This record gives sequence, structure tokens and C-alpha cells, in this order.
Amino acid sequence: MDQLKKVAKGGLLLLGGDGLNAFWAYLFLLLASRLLGPELLGAYYWATAIIMFFAYIALVGLPQAMSYFVPRYEAKHAGSSRDLLSFSVLVVFFLSGLFAFLIFILSPQICGMFHRPGLAPLLRLFSLALPAMASMPLLLRYLVARFDVLPSVIIEDGIKGAVRILFLLAILAFGVKYYALAGADLAAYMILALLTLLYIAKRHGFGRGRLIDNAEKQRVIFYAMPFIAFYLLRLDSLFSMLLAYFLDLSDVAIFNVALRIALLGNYLYVALITMFAPVTSKLVSENKWPELRSNFRSVTRWLFIGSLPIFCLTIMYPAAWLGLFGPEFAAGGACLVILAVGLFSNYATSANSAIIAMSGRSWLNLSYLLMMALLSLSAGLVLVPRYGLVGGAWAFAAGIVFVNLVRLCKAWHIVGGGPYTWYLLKPIAATLFAGLLVGWLFPVGSRLTFGWLAVAALGYLTVYGALIILLGITREDKAMLREAYLKFRPEWLRSQEYNG
Repeated sequence: MDQLKKVAKGGLLLLGGDGLNAFWAYLFLLLASRLLGPELLGAYYWATAIIMFFAYIALVGLPQAMSYFVPRYEAKHAGSSRDLLSFSVLVVFFLSGLFAFLIFILSPQICGMFHRPGLAPLLRLFSLALPAMASMPLLLRYLVARFDVLPSVIIEDGIKGAVRILFLLAILAFGVKYYALAGADLAAYMILALLTLLYIAKRHGFGRGRLIDNAEKQRVIFYAMPFIAFYLLRLDSLFSMLLAYFLDLSDVAIFNVALRIALLGNYLYVALITMFAPVTSKLVSENKWPELRSNFRSVTRWLFIGSLPIFCLTIMYPAAWLGLFGPEFAAGGACLVILAVGLFSNYATSANSAIIAMSGRSWLNLSYLLMMALLSLSAGLVLVPRYGLVGGAWAFAAGIVFVNLVRLCKAWHIVGGGPYTWYLLKPIAATLFAGLLVGWLFPVGSRLTFGWLAVAALGYLTVYGALIILLGITREDKAMLREAYLKFRPEWLRSQEYNG
């Protein structure tokens, strides 16, 4: 129960930060799409995919190694994880600096491969941000693995979005549209990396390598390297490059905007899994399998309750959601529905990847990702030239659904039990009832204005939330909600309770 409280408290804090991050991210996307149009936005997503591809290689899978090794190091010897951090930072800085130099020099050749030689200056500007973009996931994951969650939330979710928007508007004020998005990202990541390094140095410090020898470094790298594929085989980046090769840059923009709308439920998923991973690592090392099975079911329950209404609202009004970013984007409604269905399989199959990785089977996740990439990319090469965006969406979703089902079977075997209980019928019933009611008031598929879309979403969430309460929640969840209330209630309310 204590470990589950850590997941709940940390997950709620991360979710609050992710909510703020989502606000900034979607505001940034809304401004970029409205002020720059789909063509420049597509160029931005294509260049970002290229840069992040090399940033993922530079990471060498070390962020996942933080989640696995840091709790173990700290349990054995307080402060020993600082040596691991120092070693990891040096590796990432060296590799990312090398890749940034090569991309800057070879930008014309890279752009020529995609038949877009005019984008070379944009790619060169992006390359300058590569070291900072690569280091941020490593530094933030270290803080989370130390259960120092609040600073990572403030830096990643609070400061980053504000800085990006401020620099975007500042650059646009000078009339430089072409470099606005790249310049905003460059400034944001460099500032964030510096702030994070300064905080870690003051709060936790950096080690001098005395407690980690060469054999241990090899062990860390051997564990981390399979996770390179976890980054390299990210379908959003691969499909941005695939679509840029076959279709127009405006199509790349529409696909990415649809994908980010479909990923709305991912904020809850990432928040819970990020906290669930180090807890899982600890429980596995202590052979506490009954507690792990209980946590597995609890995380699944929370994911269902949180993600079902978002999924339903997305597929009910796809053109309306896309139309918020500009009339050109509304044509991707079918693409959005398909992507939402595929991504919902992430939440429906729960924390499988975390269980597989934290039980020391990271190579299995590698094999599953390879299967997903091969299936999706092979399908994409066939479907995208023939069916455009819709073909790309089908190819993208097919690989995700297939791999999630395979991972579910494996995690079920590892834990010795499944994540599902009969309780899940309650959020499913609440989702269906709320969908039928709101769909009757606001016909499904309507291109609602922003105001009516907000009314429909608010009405749906109100009905859904009321039904969840009426149908009842588990005693375990009530305890978690009380813990969250005690931790996050306002200061003035704490004073009133104390005086009472």
C-alpha cells in the first residue's frame, strides 16, 4: 500500500504538471498553426523528427537506466546514484555534441534525401539545440527516480512551455517566420538544460566516479542499450519522415496535429507509468509479487477511468477538434479517429512495458518495438502512397495495437495475474451513457465551434464523473484520493481544519 501511495502521489503531481505542460504545448501548437500555416508547421515537424532521431541515439537508453538503477543504488548507499548520473551526462553530452556537428555539416545532403534542399538552413539551426534536447530527458528522469518530482514538473511543464511561446512571439514580432519555431525550441531547451543542471548540482550534487567502476558502467550500458530502439522506433518521428518523403509538408502538419489530439489521454498514462516504473523495480527486487499484482490492477483502473472520456470525445467530434487549429486541418478527421483508436490500446493494456522493463527484460521490449516498427512502416510504405493520410493512420495504429496485445500477454505471465477486474465495467458503462446523451444533444461528427465544443466536452465530463461517483469507487481508490487531498489541499483549508 505504501508503494501504491508513492505511485498515486507522484502520479498526481506529474499529472498536474502534465496538465500545465499540455496547456502550454497546445497553446504553442495553436499559435504556430494559426500564425504560420500547415506548410511551415510541417517543415518544423520534419526537422524535429530528424534531430530527435539523433538525440535518441545519443541518449543510449540511459533515462530508462535511471529508473532501474537509481532506486537500487540509493537503497544500498545514499548518494551513490550521483556517480551514475555524472557518467551518464558525460556520455550523452559527448555523443549529442558529435551528432550536432555532423548534422550541421551534412544538412544539404540530408535534406536532399527527402527532395527538400531548401530546408537545409532550418535543419542547421535545429542541430544547435541537439545537446540540450538530448540531455533533458536524462536529467529529468534522474529527478523522478530520486522521487524529487516537483522540480522536474516546474522545469519541464511550467517553464518550458512559457519560454517557447515567448520566444516564438518575439521572433515573429521581427517578421522572421521561417526560423520562428526552431529558434523558440533552441532557446527553450538551452535554458531548461542549464536550469536543471544547476538545480541537480545544488540539491543532489554530481559524483566523481568513485563508487562506479568500469564493470558497473558496462552493466549500466548493457541494460540501457536496448532502450535505444525504444526511442529510435518512435512512430511519430518515423512517420513524420515517411510522410515527408511521399506527401506534402502540409500533410505532415495535419498528421502531427491529429496525433497530438489523439495523445491527450497520454498525459495520464505517462504520469502513472513514470512513477510506476521505479516502484515496480523495487517490488521486483524484493520479490513482492502480490503487491505488484495489486498495483498493476490499480494503475489499470485509474487509466481506464481517466482515458475513456477523452477517447470518446475525440472520436465523436474529430473535425471540430482539428478545426480549432485552422480550416485546413479539419480534413484530417478520419485520420484522427483511426489514430485515437490505436493509441487507446496503450491505456487499455495498462503498464505492460514498465513491468517487462523493470523486471530486467528490456530486450523483450526491444523485440516488441521492432515488430511494431516493421509492421507499421511496412504497411505505411504500401498504404501512404495509395491512400495518403488515412493510409498512414491505419499503418500507424496497426502496429501499436498488435504490440500492445503481445506485451499484455507477457506482462500477465511475469506478474502472475492480469490487470483487469469486473470494476472496469463501471467506467465503460458511464462512458457509453454520457456519450449517448451528449451525442443526442450535439450530433456526432458535427463541426462545432469552439464554444459549443467546450459545452459538449464539459457536459460529457460532468455526466461521466457523476456516474463514476454514483456507481461507486473502490476502498483502495478512496484511500488514495484522501492521500491526494491531504497532500494537495490549499494552505488556507489546512489552517481552518487545524483551528477547527
